[in-house]
Amino acid sequence: MFRKNKYIKRSHLSEAKFRVIIYYFVHDLPASKIAE
Repeated sequence: MFRKNKYIKRSHLSEAKFRVIIYYFVHDLPASKIAE
């Protein structure tokens, strides 16, 4: 079952972009890489 992301509601990010940010965060990549 897919659960809707509760953090995406108030942000201006798409679900896909949010997942990419979380992916980078989990893999501990530098903020400069995330900003690209």
